Amino acid sequence: MAWIVKLPPSPRHPQSRWQVRYRRGITQRSAGIYPSKSEALQVKRALERGDHIASSDQSHHQPSAAATATGPLLGDYIAEIWWPTWKPGHPRSARGTRSKLNHRILPALGSLPLDHLNRSVIAAWQRAMTHEGLAPNTISTYLSLLGTICNAAVDDGYLSHSPLTTNSARRRRHPSLAQLPPGNPRVRPQVAWLSRPQLDQLANAIDPAFRTLILVAALTGARWSELTALHWEDVRADIPHDDGAVNGPGRLRVLSRSSGRKAPDTDRQAQRRSRPQPDRRLIALDQEALGLLQQHRTFVEGRNRELVFTTPSGERGRGRPLAATSFARIWHQTLNAIGLDQTEPWQARGGLHFSDLRHTHAVWLLARQIPIAAVAARLGHTTPITTMRMYQHPARLIQEGQLTAERLGLSVLPLHGGPTD
Repeated sequence: MAWIVKLPPSPRHPQSRWQVRYRRGITQRSAGIYPSKSEALQVKRALERGDHIASSDQSHHQPSAAATATGPLLGDYIAEIWWPTWKPGHPRSARGTRSKLNHRILPALGSLPLDHLNRSVIAAWQRAMTHEGLAPNTISTYLSLLGTICNAAVDDGYLSHSPLTTNSARRRRHPSLAQLPPGNPRVRPQVAWLSRPQLDQLANAIDPAFRTLILVAALTGARWSELTALHWEDVRADIPHDDGAVNGPGRLRVLSRSSGRKAPDTDRQAQRRSRPQPDRRLIALDQEALGLLQQHRTFVEGRNRELVFTTPSGERGRGRPLAATSFARIWHQTLNAIGLDQTEPWQARGGLHFSDLRHTHAVWLLARQIPIAAVAARLGHTTPITTMRMYQHPARLIQEGQLTAERLGLSVLPLHGGPTD
């Protein structure tokens, strides 16, 4: 059951707002705060039906200035997406982080749309803290926390880059981020995706050592950080799994973005006492993804406790952890060779991003009519509302019949309960 609560005006929000609430077990949860009742009603109805997304076109009414931004408010993103994901992996620092958020970040920046968070805004915020007499180290702590949140927003597709990161650092952190031509304003990239023929073209053109990485990213929806942290013991071909979106002969275990692995050369008992158990998500592997991983393991002679995706083996021995800087050169060379970066819609948004492989998987699931709740769980979203917001545009195209499994080059059968391509 979901319901709407009207929030009265406040000094920070002079206009009334509407919050959508729902129950999960005995706990009440928020599905977001909206500037108009019609938007809140759309989310409420979609939540009750379990549909892909609210079907009405929000462009038919005029929202408030904050709602015209291409992304959510920073405060809503922190409360509904970032904090529920980050907190379980950091129980010791959660109290201090919550205090920092409530004391300075949310009051100063929470009502700002993510898209409007730029260097000038952050510099003004930093100057204000300096004028209040805060120590430089304290200010750096607040900037570091805001940077962590912005980096997560980049990974989740809400930002094209972190406003606290330099141009060169952006390219190192995100190998898919291409520079726009000089003089062009940078725009926030919209969700983009590949058809199956385009994915195969990309996978066949890239260095064979990275072909499986490309395909598995698009076939599972796992993030770059999750894929590059995988060990072979996380890939199980002997345990069938059904995650609600895919029912396959194997499964993949990924650690959440906030979790860390235990180093193999330290005292494990001491670590168990001092560290929380990391969060894990199980992703069902269809026959194609499982077969690709098995072939890749044979190719690299992978052992259980070794990483799945590494730099190619060479004179220094077995492959080392795969860094974004190492992969960036190969990624851009491949895109330039096959011309995908010069094709709409990627050209207008600064090139094809590695995270678009994750978006590709989500769009494929939606095109095959997989329920939104199952898609959210497979992607590791805290709530289906996150998925609904992120994929509004492709979901609308699917509802209008402009985007179908056939046009994407996919089999007509849904992934769940049957074989794939």
